[in-house]
Amino acid sequence: MSRNSKSHHSLRWRFTLGFITLQLLTIVASFGVVLYIAALSAPRGAVPSTWYPQEIAKSVTIDQNGVVAVRPTQALRTVMAKRPTSWFAVRLADGTTLTHGVISRDIGENAAFLDNFRSVELRGYVDAPDRQATIDKIQTAAGEATIMAGGVSMSLYQLVFVVGQITIGVPALILLFVTLVDVPWVTKWSLRSLGKLTDRLNKVDFEAGAV
Repeated sequence: MSRNSKSHHSLRWRFTLGFITLQLLTIVASFGVVLYIAALSAPRGAVPSTWYPQEIAKSVTIDQNGVVAVRPTQALRTVMAKRPTSWFAVRLADGTTLTHGVISRDIGENAAFLDNFRSVELRGYVDAPDRQATIDKIQTAAGEATIMAGGVSMSLYQLVFVVGQITIGVPALILLFVTLVDVPWVTKWSLRSLGKLTDRLNKVDFEAGAV
């Protein structure tokens, strides 16, 4: 391989690595912006609305005798301790209901109607936790259960963050693939054209010097 070919090969991969580095820096900066926006969507002290019922579902256990109980995970225990107004109700398929805390009267009175939906979010004011609740049908250790939870300020932090990651990550992977495939080929084609042009210029200079 000639010195010129080695130089062109090295230059191609320098371009490629340069583009990839620039993309990685852009991706990191974009994730930082998404994290910042997601943080703005979460009022101080708010609990992610998608995380809360999932954590309650993880806390449902069933022993060898078939007795179902709610044994809060460490994260759920922390929420319960810091927010004494928190409440939840887990309704199993056989009608058994396990509860914690005092359910808001208005929400409790409409529980039968809300049970007709697979997922419901009731959003009041952030500073009025008794007007906030989620109702979700989720798989637990005891089968599918309807989980009602509220009494705490909730936010869309987790949803905003996940959606932001997807909208950035997927195009970034596509762009990275395109860079790995196209940049070396485009650079090689450009250098080849430049080499041909250089050869022509050298010939012109040589012929002009010979006259």
